[in-house]
Amino acid sequence: MEQIKIKNIVVTGFGPFGDHKINASWEAVKEFSKISNDKLKKNYNVNLIIEKIPVVYEHVDSRVPELWKEYDPLFMIHVGVSGAAKCLTIENKAHGYGYSKKDVKECSPCEGSDCEVVLATEIDVKKICEEVNKKKFCEACVSDDAGRYLCEYTYFQSLRVQCKKTIFVHVPDFDVYPTSVTAQGLDSIVSSDSSSKDTTPCILGVFSVGKGNTRCREIELGLPTSLTEMNPQISIVLDIVIPGNGKGNGFSRATCSDLRECPKDIAPTPGFPSVIKITWHAVELPHSLIITLLTPCNAVSIHVLSRSSIICSRERMLS
Repeated sequence: MEQIKIKNIVVTGFGPFGDHKINASWEAVKEFSKISNDKLKKNYNVNLIIEKIPVVYEHVDSRVPELWKEYDPLFMIHVGVSGAAKCLTIENKAHGYGYSKKDVKECSPCEGSDCEVVLATEIDVKKICEEVNKKKFCEACVSDDAGRYLCEYTYFQSLRVQCKKTIFVHVPDFDVYPTSVTAQGLDSIVSSDSSSKDTTPCILGVFSVGKGNTRCREIELGLPTSLTEMNPQISIVLDIVIPGNGKGNGFSRATCSDLRECPKDIAPTPGFPSVIKITWHAVELPHSLIITLLTPCNAVSIHVLSRSSIICSRERMLS
């Protein structure tokens, strides 16, 4: 039986350096894992990976690309401590030059061909800050200066791999926020619509169709005993995802009342030309269903779970 592929989120913190014998970033990441790991697995089928990064340029050079390759994460959040920070500070960009301060091994990086490059995340960090501030666990702000030390260096190396799925968060030291508050702030960031934009699957059920982003309506699915009982809820999901689907024009509901009897590939109908192909497969029947709608401009994957949640995402743009 085919299993749902578990997706990963990677969150890193730093080891000790200078006066930070106990690094507030790593303590916050560990606490965040305690409060969020089970929730991410249960609600979103997402595995949380945390890792402590030593304050060593050479280690960052090798390990950051390895993390992307090893886990292929939905997104990666790097967390570092800043003695100057008075709130959670989400960095917008990172420079490829100016790293003269030595690491804990008394080394500094060689400046290569990327030395004049400045990379910015494509995640809407301003929107993330707004959402964190609404929850009032702690304050958050945006910064364009990540400090030109291991924090910014790590961010730059990660942005080189994937600008769409990377952010860096500077957290204040223990005298500003206790670890528990900082961890709640990190949880708010991971749960943000903006942090999950353009990922598969989107953590909060945000999907992209055409030019805009729309929140998937949360649907109480209850505990159906068969896929037939899930049909009404699935129809609602399809009505949300594809305009005009609520009037019976298109999708093979007209000819397949029970999804268990439907073929896996369904050809487009004359009344519904915007959908090229609809496919679905059930996972761990009857509790989970994945529907894929292939349109001329993108593919939308809908994951319907019997535990009252749906996950939608734009999987890929088509040429």
